[in-house]
Amino acid sequence: MSMIELDLTPENAIDPRLFTPPDQRTYGPRPEGEVVHKRIRVRLGDRPTARNVRRMFEAEGKELPAGLKVYAGYEIWLIGLNVGVIKEGGWQSVTRLGLRVDLPKNPRFIVVGLAPETKMIVRGKVGFECNASLGANGSLTLPDVLGAAGAPVPAAVETSAGAKISAQAGVNLSFSVLSPAVIAVGKGDSRAEWVIEDSAGPLIGDQELYFTVLTPIVTDEIRLSARVNATVATFDLLPCLLQTPDLQVRAVLQ
Repeated sequence: MSMIELDLTPENAIDPRLFTPPDQRTYGPRPEGEVVHKRIRVRLGDRPTARNVRRMFEAEGKELPAGLKVYAGYEIWLIGLNVGVIKEGGWQSVTRLGLRVDLPKNPRFIVVGLAPETKMIVRGKVGFECNASLGANGSLTLPDVLGAAGAPVPAAVETSAGAKISAQAGVNLSFSVLSPAVIAVGKGDSRAEWVIEDSAGPLIGDQELYFTVLTPIVTDEIRLSARVNATVATFDLLPCLLQTPDLQVRAVLQ
């Protein structure tokens, strides 16, 4: 009787993925806006939201200031983006999270306000919250609630008389934040940037980021160039910088 010898390798298996540990498996192509380090994933949402500030005021029955006439030929939009951090076990954690957004040079777009930033953040019943007052001119400022009875105490009080406006004058913007330590810069520029520090524990979950932008009235979309970066460390040691390439995302203005 003759013998037949077969050399079997993982490639001969019905499902070769059985030889791949679960935390190393991929299902389909990885999203362009996602970066991975061991068991940490950081990603940028590719569907920005866009809300017309004038319509927001009209929907709440608020009167538009007469001074808005200087913006003839322009509209102001509130643009929202989302950055997410997923941790699938392990000892690594995200200690710093950043987002940079660049607006097109032509036509001319101008960043008017940004949120969140540290002075707008309060400690809520569960975690931290950003409370900002959205003005009809696109400004995002600290609501005038510090003197109200029972009002929450800001996580980091950093206010001025110029930053306090009447709560009735603007539309309230409130959402949860991962940390009370947020730096936001970009007013009067074509670039908006945020840096979030882990001052209250590891950064995990979704983080909403907003900015208002002055746009020509005939504009129907904004093509944004966005880049996410994250610092990942093990027990605050051996930091590793993750960074996405420049991603093109589209905010539809309707």
